[in-house]
Amino acid sequence: MCADPREDGVGSVGPRGESSAGRHPGAGHSEVAIADVAARIAGAGDPSAVCRLLADALIASTGADGVSVRLRESDGFHLAVAVGMPAGIDHHLPQALPLDGRLGELSTADGPVHVATIEAAKGGRGASPAATGPVTMLAVPLTADGASLGVALLVRRSPRRFSRVVVALAGAVAAQAAARLRDLATIAEARAWASDLDVIRKASARMNRESSVEDVGRVVVEELRRVVDYHNCRVYLRERDDSLIPVAFEGRVGPYETVDPAALRTRVGLGVTGWVAATGEPVLLANARLDERSLQIPGTEPVDESAVVVPVLYDRAVIGVITLSMLGADRFGERDLRLVSILADQAAVAFENARLLAARDRLTSELRGLLELATDLVASVDRRQTADVIARHICLAAGADEVAVSDWDAEARTLVFWGNEPPRPPEEYAEALPVHAYPATADVIEGQTPLLVRDDPAADPAADPAEVAFLRSEGYGQELMIPLVAGGESIGLVEVLTKERVDFSEAQLDILRAMANSGAVAWADARLFERTRALADRDPLTGFYNHRVFRERLGEEVMRARRSGGPLAVIMSDLDDFKLVNDTFGHLMGDDILRWAASVIRATLRASDVPARYGGDEFAILLPDTDAASAAHAAQRIEDAFRASSFARAGGTGIPVGLGVGVAAYPEDGPTAVEVLDAADQRLLAAKRVRAERIDGARIDGARGTPR
Repeated sequence: MCADPREDGVGSVGPRGESSAGRHPGAGHSEVAIADVAARIAGAGDPSAVCRLLADALIASTGADGVSVRLRESDGFHLAVAVGMPAGIDHHLPQALPLDGRLGELSTADGPVHVATIEAAKGGRGASPAATGPVTMLAVPLTADGASLGVALLVRRSPRRFSRVVVALAGAVAAQAAARLRDLATIAEARAWASDLDVIRKASARMNRESSVEDVGRVVVEELRRVVDYHNCRVYLRERDDSLIPVAFEGRVGPYETVDPAALRTRVGLGVTGWVAATGEPVLLANARLDERSLQIPGTEPVDESAVVVPVLYDRAVIGVITLSMLGADRFGERDLRLVSILADQAAVAFENARLLAARDRLTSELRGLLELATDLVASVDRRQTADVIARHICLAAGADEVAVSDWDAEARTLVFWGNEPPRPPEEYAEALPVHAYPATADVIEGQTPLLVRDDPAADPAADPAEVAFLRSEGYGQELMIPLVAGGESIGLVEVLTKERVDFSEAQLDILRAMANSGAVAWADARLFERTRALADRDPLTGFYNHRVFRERLGEEVMRARRSGGPLAVIMSDLDDFKLVNDTFGHLMGDDILRWAASVIRATLRASDVPARYGGDEFAILLPDTDAASAAHAAQRIEDAFRASSFARAGGTGIPVGLGVGVAAYPEDGPTAVEVLDAADQRLLAAKRVRAERIDGARIDGARGTPR
């Protein structure tokens, strides 16, 4: 049946805003419900809930009789929800539809697309008569940041097309849902990565408790299984004669279970494992059988298999190799490679620790300190705490008077002081030190080689004058600098300071380097954990905290204020006519304005204030220990800052950007976080109404010639 070219009356609006063909139940509320729909979708906690809310919203606001939502996954479009769909339309199809089919085209369209009117499939025995007849379908893509997340299909039992207004409304609701789906995926990925890092930290604790390389290898194969799916895992250690000896092996599928461990022995330079041992470069193979570096293990048949091969690096030298295999091609990804590499860094320290334990029984006390360091580091995820743990343990092991730990910014070539033993005042921890004035320090970090500097011209005539001057200013006689290196990258520096000369033995230096390497791995993990947490907690556009974190912090501050009896205030604000900016100049300029607005707000706040991007163009600011009067002054500072400046792109003229604010205080405006936040929001709305009335009044007076 062909579609009537006229649009359905649900969305066609008469001169007074009424539908020319009568309103479908629920369509009359679409104008006021969009904000409520967006809020409910933004609060959904999982993709299923988002899809259910999307389907309900589309039916309520567009006049559709049925809606189905399919989400894009790696193997196809999976049906997430189907509501009111006629028999034979979509929900009777397979659970997963191919990515390269018609849905794939519709999901990447620039906007909603009418699908040609079709006859509904005839129902089977017992089917409702309402399930037959002409239907009109509208495909609404779910896209966020240019990425296709899925598609929603709207169905109406009528040959009439959806109106332009309804199409636009469906697109707006779908955009809200897509943004939330994207946010949930980002949060899930960050949480999964944090979970994997937690497994690796615990694996490090297990490895560092073992006293033999074989036991460390066994921990590697067991713990890797918790974060990476594999069929075969082999852990090699490199001997002095360049042979590679498997110290642990795990075969979980038939072809791998019967391999003789002796047949796994190889040498540096032979096969993919030997190539990685020779070069120190990790390898991700889609199909090892097709790689020219591969060698067939005696007694096995050639098969298609994926592989991840990672070097175990200690002090930049390859001391071993970890090889993972899985039957079939393309079974591993970059995430697997990264996780194995992180665990390999942990294993490197554990292997070397085990070797030192076996070779140096006379250094039992120092090794005990090394193990205690590793144990303490596992319990630490905070960077400041991690740095203090490293400093404390190395200071004890070296018998030093002071140990400092600094973070290395390779791009800026600066050191930032993070930890010390004994502890220093907090104000000394913030300053960044450029290393261009300290050549010896730069050489230690960038050359990844420890260096001992003495304030003794006879014993150390080539000592860097800048380092000697530093020692004299601090009252020390010598300094041992040890770089913090993880994954072959310099990430920090340990400075061991003594007032008197200390002649460290090779064994002591080995212990201190081992402790520094153990600390480097923990330091790298702490930095990565901090960055991962930041991805989940902060809005990537403005750098402000996101809606979830702001609500959590507000709840915490209300509880603290309740216990202490102190004040607390909240400012809610949003930009004037921001939708008009997006519609007129595009979302790229809209993003630029949001970044600019965030910088203006940030410049007016105290260090203790907590700004957040609450949603869209709306900002929220938490003001701890602030009463209502002080909060009103803070809000006035923000408004004044916006009046005093304007947004301008390079070479362009300034565009004034207005801002509305609403202020509420605890406990005057409510005993709970929700009530305080609601009070601030209501005052923001009231302020915007007053501003709108003032602007309208000014326009009328101007039209009448009223003097300004």
